[in-house]
Amino acid sequence: MLGKRNFWAVFILVVCGLHFNASAAPEVNTLKDGLAGALGMRSDIAILGYDTVSYHTEGVGAKGDEKYAYEWKKAVWLFVNEANLELFKKDPEKYAPEYGGYCAFGLSEGGLHGIDPTKFEVSGGKLYLNNDDSTLKKWIKMADGKYKAAGDTYNTLTGQAGR
Repeated sequence: MLGKRNFWAVFILVVCGLHFNASAAPEVNTLKDGLAGALGMRSDIAILGYDTVSYHTEGVGAKGDEKYAYEWKKAVWLFVNEANLELFKKDPEKYAPEYGGYCAFGLSEGGLHGIDPTKFEVSGGKLYLNNDDSTLKKWIKMADGKYKAAGDTYNTLTGQAGR
């Protein structure tokens, strides 16, 4: 018989497995923060409401404001000001994070994970988000093959393969 702790661990794994296997994950990371996100719960807000343009223009992630919101790829993107919103509208592909804003290292290892928006790298004009200091450091140290591995996993898990 399963102990109480083991029962809940198995229950959470089954619920998470059913959630992610029942259908393809959304193209854009709209996972909620904390435990809710770990359980696969979502909102309509991309990358926890952080302004994706600010990573490129300011070198830091900044929490966006709902008065500067824009819907793109079935997610709501928030920005710190009108200027950043307009930059994104003109060229969203330039500013959007790679792999839909999911954890880059997690994808390179075959999984789909949420993020800590303060753990990022901008390299070659591309934004890569990660879920903690450890995964960010591992991501930065990995060889160039990391991009292909992460991209392949992202395409498979979001149903983007062949697009």
